[in-house]
Amino acid sequence: MFGKVMFKQGRWIFLLAFTAIIVTSCVEPGNFRTRDRYVVNTGVLLVREAPSTSSKIIGRFKSGDTLVASEQQGYWIMVRKSGISGFVATEYLKPINPMDTPPTLSLLEGLANWKSWEFWVIAIVLVTLWLSSSSWINSIKNKLSVKFDLPVKSLLITPVVLFVNGVLTGLLYIFWKDQVIEGISKGFQFLPDESNLIDFVIWIQLSLIILSLVIDLLGSIFKDGVSWGIALTFLDLIGSIITFATALFLTVSLSFYAIVFLIVVFATKYIITVYQNSNRKSGYTRPN
Repeated sequence: MFGKVMFKQGRWIFLLAFTAIIVTSCVEPGNFRTRDRYVVNTGVLLVREAPSTSSKIIGRFKSGDTLVASEQQGYWIMVRKSGISGFVATEYLKPINPMDTPPTLSLLEGLANWKSWEFWVIAIVLVTLWLSSSSWINSIKNKLSVKFDLPVKSLLITPVVLFVNGVLTGLLYIFWKDQVIEGISKGFQFLPDESNLIDFVIWIQLSLIILSLVIDLLGSIFKDGVSWGIALTFLDLIGSIITFATALFLTVSLSFYAIVFLIVVFATKYIITVYQNSNRKSGYTRPN
């Protein structure tokens, strides 16, 4: 009972804190970082080991090749492409526009503008769902455990992994937007492209999500059998997806302001969930 009262009171406290964070934040909407892009406008462009004309030649690009600057040193930029990593002179390059943002991501950026009323509506709905999902799922589990005599798995890995991935994905989009878009446009690759380090990060994220799902599923199956194990894992996955969506949306919208808020709320939710599960275990009696 104490846990439920604490959760209900904490829900409104966090909603008020969330509103205060938005009102007092100075994050400029749509401030996503992208790298400078160029097209080669000379017949052959030499790639050198260091930013100097006397440096060793390690590769060549041809006219029309598109290059992305990893860093810039004076009149030289560092590029990584097709296994080549070196420096090229900017006098032989023509600047071009950043990669086009896919329609779905453009919509996300528009909705993530905290100066718009759409953001407020979506944010409040997501936060409310996020704060309510654990209580709702635990309530269903309590009823099922009593009715069908199920020793329900209490501590889960997937919500934590999806929470961390939601925040991390939001940060990747803020600071490496073009690389994220590039990785998405290529599709999932078993061996990521070495020229785009974000590919490795996304690959690791997907691997961790799959691993956490498998661990939680096997744990539920071990406790409750195949049918109930799959059903309960799917129920927990709904809450985890809500957690991921909330963490991603708020991070893209408010960056570091959101991360502080999200960590505090998630830690509190997790403590309350553990407390409720411990009460359920201590008060559980096997039917005769």
